[in-house]
Amino acid sequence: MFIVSIVCPICSGRDNREVERHHEYILRHCRTCDVVYADPMKTSESFYSADYDYMLRDRLIMDPVRWDFRWDIGEFLRTPPRRDGNLLDIGCGTGFFVKRAREMGFRGYGIEFNERSVQRGKDFFALDTLYPLDIDGLTRKFPELKFQVVTLFQVLEHVENPRDLFSAIGRIITEDAVVVVALPLRGRWPDTSGKTGDYPPHHLTRWSLKALENFLDRHGFFIRRHKFENFPLQNMPALLYPYLLERARFLTMKGSRTDDSLRDVSEEQAITILTKRKVKMQIATAASFPLWLFLKALGARGPHLYVEACLKP
Repeated sequence: MFIVSIVCPICSGRDNREVERHHEYILRHCRTCDVVYADPMKTSESFYSADYDYMLRDRLIMDPVRWDFRWDIGEFLRTPPRRDGNLLDIGCGTGFFVKRAREMGFRGYGIEFNERSVQRGKDFFALDTLYPLDIDGLTRKFPELKFQVVTLFQVLEHVENPRDLFSAIGRIITEDAVVVVALPLRGRWPDTSGKTGDYPPHHLTRWSLKALENFLDRHGFFIRRHKFENFPLQNMPALLYPYLLERARFLTMKGSRTDDSLRDVSEEQAITILTKRKVKMQIATAASFPLWLFLKALGARGPHLYVEACLKP
């Protein structure tokens, strides 16, 4: 650990220290804004195109919320910040949340850099408002379109330039808009991200509530509501996997196919794989119930933070 003088990509502060190294990346903590960021702030599209879970998601013919525990999306659905207007989901994937938003009464739009995901959403969810564009591309396509709600579910930590992203968001929202940000909580205990989940090129930044509040404030927003996730029983398999499930191969998460063979899998085969994985997850969840109670008693905190932000008056 040592002090460095490198400009923070979030606040331009220079009071930084190295906290960890991961392959070609250095993770640095900015003591001005409290964010932890990757140096370099560079992701890899090839990582996402080859990742098992992203490939599997793009072959689904059903709403992934039915298969995976998504506390952040559930929080929005339980207590939506409003119930009508134009909604933009940034990093929409296959558009499953856009579909839910439409069912709630929103005029839902989604943008996603992965063209494969967008096409799946159009094919299987019959969504005609998904676009393989960034915000500037969407603005060029619909110059008069403004949004009352913008959502970023597990997106901000992946972005190479969060400042540019929020500057662009500021140009497409109405004065009374709500921006919803949900992301992994830095400092969560115990950590359920595994050995690579919270590292670059997957996650480029790590956020505390203080870091997110500082960042939003710099872009003219204030946090009107935030919520920490309670440590969920459904996270126990992810917590145990590096220690227990690697030694119990019959409980491995990936079903019966390798990442390479998944490229050619059909939608029906994807459902079969995901069904097998869900059963194994349920077995591991049930087996870990006593340990979950013990961790809760010790003060375990859930892995996610949910924030609703509005423009300052």
